[in-house]
Order: sequence, then C-alpha cells, then structure tokens
Amino acid sequence: MEGQLSEHPLAELISEILEKRFSGALRVEHERVKAVVYFEEGELIYATANLNNYRLSEYIKKKGFATSTAGKDSLSDFEIAEALLAKGVISRATLDQIVAEQVGDVVRVLLLWTNGHWGFNNRARLTTPIQARIQIRQLLLDAARRMDPQFVASRIRTPDEVMSAVPDGAALLNLSSTEGFLLSRVEGPIAVRELVAISGLKEAETLQTIYGLVLTRVVARELWPHAFRTGEMQQAAKSGKGPAPKSATAANTPR
Repeated sequence: MEGQLSEHPLAELISEILEKRFSGALRVEHERVKAVVYFEEGELIYATANLNNYRLSEYIKKKGFATSTAGKDSLSDFEIAEALLAKGVISRATLDQIVAEQVGDVVRVLLLWTNGHWGFNNRARLTTPIQARIQIRQLLLDAARRMDPQFVASRIRTPDEVMSAVPDGAALLNLSSTEGFLLSRVEGPIAVRELVAISGLKEAETLQTIYGLVLTRVVARELWPHAFRTGEMQQAAKSGKGPAPKSATAANTPR
C-alpha cells in the first residue's frame, strides 16, 4: 500500500498502524530524505533515516564510546552495534538505551512530515536484536503541539464531526493543562463546533488540542481518514499478494 503524505500525513499513518496493531515496514520519502519505520503488532520498534547526524555511530561518540569501529562510515548501524558488543566496549543494556534515544530523535523529525511519498509493506520484518520500544504516543502528542495550526485545521474540516473520549485513553501520557481541560469537556459524544464553543480557547488552539488527542487515540473521531483497510491487509497476507517477505536488518538504512 502506498500514497502521498499530503493525503495521509505520517503522524496519522503511524497512529492508524498502532491502533490496528499492524506489523511491517513503513517507508517514507521527503525531498532527499528517506526513512523506514518498523512495527511489530502495533508497537514501533525501530526507525532509521539517511541523515548522518542520526547514525548510531554519532550517538555512540556522544556517549563517550568512540572507537575505530564506531567511526567507520562504511559499516551499518547493525554492524557497528554487533562489533562493539562483541568487543565488550558496550553492554546490551547501554546499547538499548542509546538506540532508543536515536530512534526517538529520528521519529521526532519524521512525525512533522506532511509532504512526500509513503509505502507500507506488512510482510517486512526487522529480525535484528536491535529493537527500541519507545513511547510513540507521547511523541505523537508532542508532534501535534508543534504542527502548523493551518495544517491542523485542514485535517479537522467538519464542524459537526463527533468526538468521543476513549476510556483510559490518556493513561501513561503527560497531558498539558489545556489538553486535560479539553478532555474533561468530552463527557459524551460531542461535535467539534460544541467543543470549540465551550472550551474557552481560541478555535485554532482548540483544534490543535483536539488533533493531538485524536492522534494519540485519547479521543476517537467520527471521520478518521483511513489509509489502511484492515480486511484488505489481512486478505493480502493470506493470499500472499504483494512484495515477497523481507528479513530486514538495521543495515537497511535508506540511501
């Protein structure tokens, strides 16, 4: 499955993948930057991009583990990690922490992409031991706070669209006082125009807050712009249609 980020922004794609608990690889391109994000049963486990500042070797150097191995640009992130583990330069626990920081930083950049091309392969798998399970819902919320208000308004166009609170949806999230207040106003199904009217906030601020709560599935929206059809995904997997299965590794940094 593939499409344009102008129709399905990356933050919404990731939110939908998490909600539907998909596994696979989401590849995205924006201008000259290419990236791939891996999922396992609705959890984001790894992300990489062809940006030198976000290479694992750079993060290892920042932590004071600079070695001749870590400095070899020809090595993939996976090869660097395995070499350092084999030499005892770094522990698995420390490596996992560094990778989680690296992946978190990559994802923060990607979540703001609203233009470019995307493609999802639900048969691709990440088979390396490098798997960073990050707090992606919090990153989605943080991204919504940073998005252009005009863009956000374009994603919630129908004033009569109904929003509903998801029970325990805010668990493990650090909501701002504004987000917490607006969520408290969603006592039952309520239209966007009503939320704007009773929020006490400016319309743009209300819509931005709603958008963050929607991305994190704290609030369910009536008119979610689906990019994936669960039935089609399941049928494709059963029939074997689409690209052949891939055993992906962290060496597959986009070029």
